[in-house]
Amino acid sequence: MKIAIVSGYFNPLHGGHLDMIESAKALGDKLVVIINNDQQQVLKKGKVILDEQNRMRLMAALRDVDDVVLSVDTDPGQSQTLRKVRQLYPNDELIFCNGGDRDDMRLSFEQAQARKIEDLLSQTLGFGKVRAQVSAELDYDRITTNSEIYDPESQVVRSTQSTSENSANAEGGSQGVSVANNLPNTTPAGAGGSNSNTTNRSEETINYEIN
Repeated sequence: MKIAIVSGYFNPLHGGHLDMIESAKALGDKLVVIINNDQQQVLKKGKVILDEQNRMRLMAALRDVDDVVLSVDTDPGQSQTLRKVRQLYPNDELIFCNGGDRDDMRLSFEQAQARKIEDLLSQTLGFGKVRAQVSAELDYDRITTNSEIYDPESQVVRSTQSTSENSANAEGGSQGVSVANNLPNTTPAGAGGSNSNTTNRSEETINYEIN
């Protein structure tokens, strides 16, 4: 099943939101709407205009909306909330139709990069003496996927170490002086008798490169 996802403040709900919801619902079997929480609203608006519970009630009343989820993120993004939605629909295909407000994604990225720059320069110039401002353009049509694949059928040997040990220990039978030993045409007692021990040990260690 395909799960379409949209997110936003919906503060207040207007016709543009309804158009977005209708378009998103057409892409999936179910539509999940993520509502930005009040903490996120304060970050963007500076105050709470319409609280999160009322915005959730309004959204749940729409016929095209199948599920409403309150954001658990504390920044303008929705990364943690999307993980929550994945837990709710572990075996379904998720289609994220927007990133909250795309301006929010851009703002979150710009703020994160500005903090990194300030932290880096502060080590040289002194803490509190650096102020960075970042302006970013995000490409929403590009998807980057990182994966690590282990295929046991296509192993590449990186190194091989072999150890082999062979040892032999032979002890001949001892002969004492006796009358029987001095008789002609007789085989001395113990002649030809010996004890021998042979030990073979081999060990091989193979290191594989995992692609």
